[in-house]
Amino acid sequence: MTTLEKKKGLAKTRIPIALVPAERLAKPEWIRVRAASPGSRFHEIKQILRENNLHTVCEEASCPNIGECFGKGTATFMILGDLCTRRCPFCDVAHGRPEPLDLEEPRHLGETIAAMGADKIEAIFRDKPAMHRYPGSMGKRTHALCAYVVEHYGGDAGAIWRDAPSGQETYRRLRELPGYGEEKSKIFLAILGKRLGQAAPGWEEAAAPFSDPTPRSVADVDSPESLARVREFKQARKAEKKGKAD
Repeated sequence: MTTLEKKKGLAKTRIPIALVPAERLAKPEWIRVRAASPGSRFHEIKQILRENNLHTVCEEASCPNIGECFGKGTATFMILGDLCTRRCPFCDVAHGRPEPLDLEEPRHLGETIAAMGADKIEAIFRDKPAMHRYPGSMGKRTHALCAYVVEHYGGDAGAIWRDAPSGQETYRRLRELPGYGEEKSKIFLAILGKRLGQAAPGWEEAAAPFSDPTPRSVADVDSPESLARVREFKQARKAEKKGKAD
């Protein structure tokens, strides 16, 4: 496979920049960033990332605070490779044409999240700007889900439905996932059946009512028009419930 060009620094600029030699000024003591202490998790996190062939914004952007974040066991993952299609000259993330996707990245990412620990994943979700309306609970749920898939399916999420003998068995497996209630499990099963064609026989009954033709969930969205129809359905149901309550 041909290695694609990975541009850093001045190589990212379209317009040449003139460099004028200047005297290097001494930096004030307060601006210096301390290296990670030997007792921190810095090297542990680095090892986990390398073993799983994962990338982080912390490393690719040459963040000066990487010692502090990695040392506390947190990191900002960079998915779909280590190249950015933009060429912002102020950012140190390399620019280039994206390389072929690593199909093992989702599994590696799940395994890494499981290995980092629930408290660290929760801290990442809480870090501003928060990743969710309820970052603490969502961080814990994300870790629990990844840990469960690693423990029961070897980190391969596709194994949940790939060898299931029936739609009802797929539904049962989905219900066992942390954070998956009845509705979410049925919608996920409907996505497998409607959008991906990977649901086992009998999925329609197990996923009802989300398996019927009525546009009622994300399983029915494949275009801006279908999204609008799903929104209309939800608004109508909401108005109906409000009318009954009144």
